[in-house]
Amino acid sequence: MSLRIMELYGFPNCVGLIDGTLLPLEHKPSLFGENYLSRRSCYAVSVLVVCDEMARVLYYLAGWPVSVHDNRVWRNSKMHIDQDKFFC
Repeated sequence: MSLRIMELYGFPNCVGLIDGTLLPLEHKPSLFGENYLSRRSCYAVSVLVVCDEMARVLYYLAGWPVSVHDNRVWRNSKMHIDQDKFFC
């Protein structure tokens, strides 16, 4: 996979593409709702997504409030905590 990502995108030693995004909510959550208010003035949850070079989702984690930084979501993901299970 890392060779294909290098050929397609020029990223050396890369085994996946990761990004955080927002999943909008229709209503303010009743518990700690203010933590889910995004900078775009809508309520949402953070979603961490890891894809391969063909944009197939390999891993995702959803549910953190938007007030939490992407790096904190990553550090608390199973992919980060159990790296030996995901990376050889």
